[in-house]
Amino acid sequence: MMSLEQIRAASQEEAERAAEEERTPYVPWDDKDPGLTPPFPFPMLGYYIPPGWELVDTLFVDSTGLDPDDAGGPALSLNAFAGKLRECMKDCPKGHSVGFALREAGEFQVKVGVYHLNLHVGKSLPDGLADGAGPANGGPFMPV
Repeated sequence: MMSLEQIRAASQEEAERAAEEERTPYVPWDDKDPGLTPPFPFPMLGYYIPPGWELVDTLFVDSTGLDPDDAGGPALSLNAFAGKLRECMKDCPKGHSVGFALREAGEFQVKVGVYHLNLHVGKSLPDGLADGAGPANGGPFMPV
């Protein structure tokens, strides 16, 4: 079993790699995006927060997948997590994009960061995103 110190050290190493590789959170296109169901395509950022992004929440999630409806503890089950992701999209402020990435990974649980990108402050946007397009809340889709 991994100790908390080992998990934190691994997250710090991943943060350094993520910064070097300029990784950014996974941005779902809409609430039906296949990335909102297992297996989740979220990149590992560790403690790295990419420029222009803001960490707004961290979700504690069961990663075993043994019971998708009941994690049997404080961690969100896979189904509860998928619902929470859609809720995060719905609650994203207008003019922002929401993204998700792994911050810590243990043997049985993970911590998933919820990030916002402000699309109206003149920051560089990730490739493929433009003001009012795609994942921007208020763009061509409105999450349910």
